[in-house]
Amino acid sequence: MAVGDILKESSPAPTVEYFTVKSGQDIEKGEICVVDSGLTAAASGVKGPYYMATDDYVEATYTAGTYTDPMRKAGQVGAVKLGYVCAQLKANSGALEKGDYLELSSTTGELQYSDVSSEYEVVGVCEEAVTDTTQCYVKMTIGQAP
Repeated sequence: MAVGDILKESSPAPTVEYFTVKSGQDIEKGEICVVDSGLTAAASGVKGPYYMATDDYVEATYTAGTYTDPMRKAGQVGAVKLGYVCAQLKANSGALEKGDYLELSSTTGELQYSDVSSEYEVVGVCEEAVTDTTQCYVKMTIGQAP
């Protein structure tokens, strides 16, 4: 299991959608993204729908024409909107319990605990406790809100 993976325990399996990456943007595998004139890493306070990127995308590599994967070569990245995934978690953001809601952190594309002060901020639900606060990933169900 690695950040950006679609977890096999999911049933039915999540659908991967492909989006053109917004001009000038780099996407990291496992980042939480939104579609705003193209796929872009989501900043705190941005409303969804949210997606988790299943691939890295670097604008300079695309511009140089060195991607061999046909989708990234076409300027697109796969993303999951609903399903059981392993997403980026902001390091040192505190422990999480199974069932905790997650929202975007101050670090673009990364998650943290949500107090659910605004339902629209919820990205998904933690599916496995996180006790190591230096851990930088979380198993979660994206697209599940209160």
